[in-house]
Amino acid sequence: MSHPDCQLAEMPAPMNLRQACAYLARLRVPSSHADALERLTRWRDSLTLLALYQTNFPTEFAHSQADLLAEPEDPFGPREREFFNLVERHLFYFNQDGYIETCADAWSLAFPIPKLGVEICMCSDTFAQHSLGWQLLLLLAGYTSATTEDLDVAPEVRAVLAPLLDAPLPPGRLDWQRFTDLSLAHPTLGQRLIDAMTVLDRSTGNLYLDQECCDDYEEAFWSQEWIDRLTRVFAEAEAIMADADAFVDWLAADPVSCMQEVTTIWYAAFQSHP
Repeated sequence: MSHPDCQLAEMPAPMNLRQACAYLARLRVPSSHADALERLTRWRDSLTLLALYQTNFPTEFAHSQADLLAEPEDPFGPREREFFNLVERHLFYFNQDGYIETCADAWSLAFPIPKLGVEICMCSDTFAQHSLGWQLLLLLAGYTSATTEDLDVAPEVRAVLAPLLDAPLPPGRLDWQRFTDLSLAHPTLGQRLIDAMTVLDRSTGNLYLDQECCDDYEEAFWSQEWIDRLTRVFAEAEAIMADADAFVDWLAADPVSCMQEVTTIWYAAFQSHP
């Protein structure tokens, strides 16, 4: 029995050169040395992805009915896309759509690690995209050119927050150790405030959260080592952001009293020496 991709008996005749080349492409038959090398490289990488699929999702792989082969115009076959869906559903986020679009132009087993931290831009245009709690911390840390006038709060609340958040920062620099000590000693702020500020400062130690918006993306590669690493790092990033988001929601629930407590610690942590 002939392979379904190699049914030469169905080849119509006669054919001109263009028709013949199109027919060979549909059969996935290399038409040149360069094409053959590209196909071999692509098949090698496909085997890498399928082996990772089988290793990480053996049950799903065993029961999969998806085609192994990709269409000529598609960088990935149905079985590979099935693997990507499982990775994003169960292991880590890697912006599958963006990766597939990139590979349509230039195939690669490398993929960028998405930036999942709070997007910081000094212009006030992006300020409104953040929740009220994050807006309060952005104003406090001076990570935006916005002011309290840009906050969506009642006028009486804005009147109290303005002296706290629009005032120039104290001279000198923030003493992070002092800020940490004061936060931990506080009965309600504690580690939550520290974690939220490390997210803004991009100093969490997490690959997903610490990449600067203006920098190139960190790259990962399809290997078991990277899968294990990103699974762990992504879970940590989700936990950090969940705690930070819960804290800023708490700030937003009572911004006046909460920010009075936060700013007291923040300004007390500045040192007069350069």
